Amino acid sequence: MSIESMVLNIQSEIGNIPKALIRKEIFKAARYFCSQTAVVKESVSVTAPAGSDLVSIPNPSDQLMALSIQVIEELNSNQYSQPEYGQLAINAAPSIDLDLTITVSCRPSPSATTLPDILNYWDQALEAGALYELYKKPKKEWTDLNMAAVKKAELDSYVHDAKQQSAQGAQAGSRRQKLRNFT
Repeated sequence: MSIESMVLNIQSEIGNIPKALIRKEIFKAARYFCSQTAVVKESVSVTAPAGSDLVSIPNPSDQLMALSIQVIEELNSNQYSQPEYGQLAINAAPSIDLDLTITVSCRPSPSATTLPDILNYWDQALEAGALYELYKKPKKEWTDLNMAAVKKAELDSYVHDAKQQSAQGAQAGSRRQKLRNFT
């Protein structure tokens, strides 16, 4: 679903709110959703220079901001850490330049004008998040703390579902269960 469709859905639920404010809240909800769930993942290439144990992780694009390292194909998980956003610490400084392919979880950058395609699947979560933010705004004609609580619960449910799906994406697949005899 497009951002404009989400704006129209939100306007039909709440009423005549400025479209710019709704877009702002949709992007805010998208950043929150992505930071909580790691559903948006991108690969970036980095060269770790010889003798350096700290490497900067670039953002995948001007629309996306790298949050956390998910996988580094060339290293085991016990060979590196992430001390801060945008940094990779290699436990033992390499003696030669290392070319690394890093999969990072991302969120829309503060200057983003578009959302990643994968968030089309989670459009209802983004709408719930935007509605939550709008309903809880103080001293507005559309302020409704009861509806804000409902939309927050709905958003939390979507976040929970997305976390589960994101975690299951890293598994090898379904496994056959061996049932035990009832005794």
